[in-house]
Amino acid sequence: MTKTAVYMLAQYPKDFAMSAGLADIIREVKPGLPVHLICATEPNSASYQWDALSDRFDSVQWVRRAMHGVYRGRFNMRGLIPAFTKGFSAARKVRKEMQKLRFEPDSIAFVIDGFTLNQSIFLRRVYDDPNITSVLISEQTDDALLSDFVLGYDESLYLNLFQRFFGTAYYDVFWLRTEGYRRTAQREYRFRNNPADHTFFGEHAFRRAELHEGQTYWPYYLNDTSHPAGQESVIVYGGIFEWVSLISLEPFYERYNELLELIRTKHTGQRLIYLEHPGQPEERAREMERLDLSGFEIRDGISSEAIVTQDRSITTAYAVVSTALFTTACLGVRSHFLYSLFDDDCVPPLLKQRLNHRWVSEIHPDMRLDSVEHWMSGEADYTLEPSSDRVRVATTRMLEAVGLLDGSESITTSNGVVVTPEDRWLQPLGHLSLAGILRAVIGIPPTYSVRNGIGRAITAPVRLLRRLIPGARA
Repeated sequence: MTKTAVYMLAQYPKDFAMSAGLADIIREVKPGLPVHLICATEPNSASYQWDALSDRFDSVQWVRRAMHGVYRGRFNMRGLIPAFTKGFSAARKVRKEMQKLRFEPDSIAFVIDGFTLNQSIFLRRVYDDPNITSVLISEQTDDALLSDFVLGYDESLYLNLFQRFFGTAYYDVFWLRTEGYRRTAQREYRFRNNPADHTFFGEHAFRRAELHEGQTYWPYYLNDTSHPAGQESVIVYGGIFEWVSLISLEPFYERYNELLELIRTKHTGQRLIYLEHPGQPEERAREMERLDLSGFEIRDGISSEAIVTQDRSITTAYAVVSTALFTTACLGVRSHFLYSLFDDDCVPPLLKQRLNHRWVSEIHPDMRLDSVEHWMSGEADYTLEPSSDRVRVATTRMLEAVGLLDGSESITTSNGVVVTPEDRWLQPLGHLSLAGILRAVIGIPPTYSVRNGIGRAITAPVRLLRRLIPGARA
């Protein structure tokens, strides 16, 4: 059936960038189809400039935001009381507002990521409407080895309380396994149930050359990635590394400043930009105090994707580690990771191993700088291979798979992108019941009988006595 309109939800900076890219591709393959954006910013980027990305849409509508807040170590009275009083109250207000949204019949709605509370509420809103087809491109690194992670029981329980009332599927959070179970923010998420009518796993176009089953490329897309002649600018994407408990801050920042000096040397005469990482003002201030940014133009209040879209003089990007290096590479900016230039006293091998798995490029291995000599001599100055064609083809095939393009409109020869297989998921969420909530949220297997469990608990003393006292079985 022909779709009448497209809706997208954006909350984080990456959502705005991918929604803009997806809108551009839809305009190319389905001219005249209305494309609408629904926005709910998160606190750290609430004041960002979105004009460079939001002009792709027929309409832009803002709704309230609801946040899980800090969810680590919150499955206790200290966390549950605020959740039920403040968190659930905010979620109900957002749900009420989203229920007032009006969608065209036979329309389609896209969501990126799927793990925020606003995204869960939006998915529930469109999933329950038979006139709307829901499509989720999920942030789920499916080739990560979960044996390298520890299941966050408390965090999963906490998050799934919200999911049961406001979402479409349960999911779990896994923390990177560390020596002595040292606290870390490195994590993976996994949905238990299918959260949308159609679900795909997102993959970065510069991370993998080929897609696996159920994957599609993240739609970071710019048809014209050319740069004006005569001017080249270099950007460094900031981070807030006090968040990363595995990093030893004092030696780390000493080395970081050495690398900033090398950037100034290598790019002498070029315009240098430092883009602050989104965060609380006091966190960003502490980060800036630790860095020697002499010669750099300091920018904030704009996302990495928006600034390189707006300022086409930017041709090269650096960061210790940042998703922005993969995303803005799709927009025509040669990018380099710096984390391998830190010794093990700054960035431990365990963290480097994790970063290597997530951020090493099959397309351009020199994205990761492993040698100062190799870098400074120019041997790592690779020629960026455009990703626009690969992203456009994969996205178009995804649009075919979800019914946005019919056979007569198809411009690809084969449907190489397929929806995540149904055998990947547990059964959908059932009707609301206390026993069902406890089973699903806590994770009790469906084959486990509560009645039998209670019976075994009651008879446990008798069975114990039979083992300890000879002849008690008689």
